[in-house]
Amino acid sequence: MSTKAQTVTPPSTGTGSTFPDFLVIVDFEATCNDSNGGKNPPIKPQEIIEFPAVLLNVKTGAIEGEFHHYLLPDVHPKLSSFCTELTGISQEAVDEGISLKNALYLHSEWINKHNLTNDHKVNYNQDEGEKFQFLYVTCGDWDLKTCLPNQLAHHNQTVPQMFSNWVNIKKAYGKFYKRKALGMITMLEDLDLKLEGRHHSGIDDSRNIARICTRMLKDGWEPSATTIPMQKQKQQKKNAQKKKKEPTVIKDRSQCKTVYLIRHGQSEGQAARKQKRSYSGEEFTDCGLTAKGYKQAEEISDLLGQDPDAANIDLVISSPLRRALHTAVLGFDDQQDILVHYDLCEIGSRIPENTALPMDQVLKSLKKDLRNRSGAIDTESLQPKGWPKTARSPNISKKERIENAFRWLYQERSEKCIAVVCHYNVIRSMLTHHYQCNVTPENAIPIKCLLTPEGDLVPAKA
Repeated sequence: MSTKAQTVTPPSTGTGSTFPDFLVIVDFEATCNDSNGGKNPPIKPQEIIEFPAVLLNVKTGAIEGEFHHYLLPDVHPKLSSFCTELTGISQEAVDEGISLKNALYLHSEWINKHNLTNDHKVNYNQDEGEKFQFLYVTCGDWDLKTCLPNQLAHHNQTVPQMFSNWVNIKKAYGKFYKRKALGMITMLEDLDLKLEGRHHSGIDDSRNIARICTRMLKDGWEPSATTIPMQKQKQQKKNAQKKKKEPTVIKDRSQCKTVYLIRHGQSEGQAARKQKRSYSGEEFTDCGLTAKGYKQAEEISDLLGQDPDAANIDLVISSPLRRALHTAVLGFDDQQDILVHYDLCEIGSRIPENTALPMDQVLKSLKKDLRNRSGAIDTESLQPKGWPKTARSPNISKKERIENAFRWLYQERSEKCIAVVCHYNVIRSMLTHHYQCNVTPENAIPIKCLLTPEGDLVPAKA
C-alpha cells in the first residue's frame, strides 16, 4: 500500500528520551458472540482471527509497510453469525487462515525485515546495520493486555517479550488533547477525519488509527508507552485490595435520603438482543422504547403507589439517553419536573444504543408524550459544553463520575426523596461497589435505597 508522505517533525523533548522511529499499529479481531445483554456467556478464550499491523514512519507520517493475516481459531473454529456480521470476516477466510503460532513467527520476521527493535530484546536474528526503535500502538489495552495473553495462556504459552509495552492511543489522545476518547470513531470525528474502509475490519481500523497518530504527531505529540510495568501493576493491585470498601453500615437512617433506582423500560436494542437479532446498526443509536417498554414505564407510578414513602418523591433525575428519559416522562405525573444528569449514561458496552444523541433530537422524538406536560424537563442546567461529543477528563473513570453524581445528589440537592431513572450497569455499579450485593435490575421495577451523606447507596431492605 502506498500513502502520501506527510512530513512530521518530532518535537525535541530536551530530556534525552528516545523518540521512536516507527509506530506499529495493531488491531486484532477475535472470535465473539452476541452477549444478549449479558445473558450469554462470552467465548473463552477469545481467539484472534485477524492479525493486522501497520508500520508508520514517525518522521514522515507515511505508512511504509503492512502485515496482514487471517487466523484459524482452534478452540472455536466455527465463527458465530454475530462475529461475521461485526467484523466482515467470513468462515472461508479463517478456514484458509494460519495458526497463531505461525502468525507470531511471520510477524517477528516482518519486524526483522524492517530492522525494528524496542525496549525488549527481540528474540530472533536481525541483519547487521542500523536498528530502528519502534512502539506498538493499540486502540485500548485489550489487544495486548487481554486477548493475546489469554489465548496463549490457554495453550500454556507465554507472550513474546516484544509485546510487553505499547501505546494505548485512547489514553495518549486524552492526555495530549485534554479530552476523553471513547474509541477510534470518536477520535476520527474530533479530528475531522473520515472513516476509511470498514469499522471492525482489523486492517482498516489499523490504517485509520495510523491516520490519527499522524495527525497527533503533526500537532506535537511525543509517543511513549502507556503500559504499566508488571511489578508496578502487582503493587497497585495489592494497594487496591487493602482499600477495598467494606459494606456500608447505616447507624442513623434519619441522616439518609430515600432514592428509588429505576431501570428504564425495555428498549429496542434490548429486544433485538433478546430475539438474537443484530443491534449494531446505526438505527439503534440512542434507541427508544419498545411497545412493551412503553407499557412498563407507564406502570411505574402504580408500583411506586404501593410504597407510602414514594408519595414524597420531590425530584426525578434521568439519564440523557432516550430510553431513560422517555421512561421518566411516562412513569411520573405530568406535573413532575425532571432533571437530566449527564453522568448517569449507561456504562460498559460501546454499542449504538449507548451512544447519546443531541438533546434536541431526543426531545423531538418524545414530542407526542410531552404535549400535556406542565412539569419542566431541565436538559440545560447540568449539560456539559458540546454534548454529546463532550470530552470528559481522562483522569476520572465512568464509575467515579457515577459515584460523584450520587454524592452531589446528597450534598447539593435539598430534596429528601428522589427517583433516579437510569441503566442496568449504573445501578449494579453503585450497589455492588458500595454494598457488595448481587443485584439484577429489572426493567421499570423501582429499587428502594438509602443514600448516605458519603454518597453510598444501600438497599432499604438491607
